[in-house]
Amino acid sequence: MTIAGPRVLEAMGEDYPKLRFLSGKNRFGMPFTGMLIQTGWALVLVLFSSFKEIVQYISVSLSLSALLTVAGIFILRKSASDPGAFRVPFYPWPPVIFIITTLWMIVFATANDYQIILYTLGTLVMGTVLYLFAGRSGV
Repeated sequence: MTIAGPRVLEAMGEDYPKLRFLSGKNRFGMPFTGMLIQTGWALVLVLFSSFKEIVQYISVSLSLSALLTVAGIFILRKSASDPGAFRVPFYPWPPVIFIITTLWMIVFATANDYQIILYTLGTLVMGTVLYLFAGRSGV
């Protein structure tokens, strides 16, 4: 994530005119602004959380993201003009099994510390607000 994170912020800055400030690079072409933002966020997490909380927060956040991505196969297959364009062997069982397993992992990870799911949902809400603010105009 140290390498990919700043590049994602850079791409967001290039794709969304309202987030143009995120696309800043240094003289070597590295996403300098993204690196500063990611470093700042990492410092906030390290200063205000334990290592265990950080690992749980990241694992639940990434699991939820993967779950939503896989769930997207149902939407893609339903809305595609050619349903066979998004082929999955033994469909719908692999995505259903993945979603159930991932939900179980999220519930298990948050059973003893429900605040982790609140932090994750808070991050999701902030991301949604940022997405709605940025819009897709000018792309």
